[in-house]
Amino acid sequence: MQEKFRGMGYVVEGHEVGENPNNSINREKWRNFCTNPNEHGPEDFSYIVHAVYANRETKKITVGKEEIDFINVAKEPKRIHEIPVLACSLIGNKKDYGHTGTVHNVSNVCLILEVPPENILRSGPQDIASSRSLEDEQKRVDAGYGIGDPETLLRESSPQRGWGYNEVVIRGSSPSGQVRVIGIYLNNQTHDTSTSEEERSLAKEIAARLNIPIIAAQQKEIVKEQDLMEI
Repeated sequence: MQEKFRGMGYVVEGHEVGENPNNSINREKWRNFCTNPNEHGPEDFSYIVHAVYANRETKKITVGKEEIDFINVAKEPKRIHEIPVLACSLIGNKKDYGHTGTVHNVSNVCLILEVPPENILRSGPQDIASSRSLEDEQKRVDAGYGIGDPETLLRESSPQRGWGYNEVVIRGSSPSGQVRVIGIYLNNQTHDTSTSEEERSLAKEIAARLNIPIIAAQQKEIVKEQDLMEI
């Protein structure tokens, strides 16, 4: 069934109630689409990433009508699965298309995530107004807003065809599994500036804590820890 992007996600024309019927098909496409940062190749990669602040002192956030503790994943990356809803982006370079723009350009430091396809709620080739509330997001899923095909998403959100970034809304945990951090992407293209010393230090700290690779935008290979400060 043909689907189109409409404001808050991909929808199937004529389907107005219930989950997008294409979601099960598209989840299988997402399952093998993202690549392993330990085997990074600059000409063929794709990652789901979540941008983090180098320094954020927020203690509480409002979710729905509740005020809950804010989990700073820059300082506690292993707790990322405890966050109900995460605003992420699909970045990559695939043959003749791709980009590394991210939604909510808060930082050049992006966590590369391993995401069970069942945890993906919806996506779109622009900012799709994600909510911190899983209940609110489920209502949007039940209204027919779907996850879309990852290749289509990356193509439609390229600077040549769209906004230059996309949004992928995911849940931290589901019966199928938990999101986890598997790499760091230093995204020099986020603000058209090089990474700051504070951001490089943050990337090194997270990578050392989790024993994960650091990938730098427009670099030919995985950046080794001892070389990171020279970027």
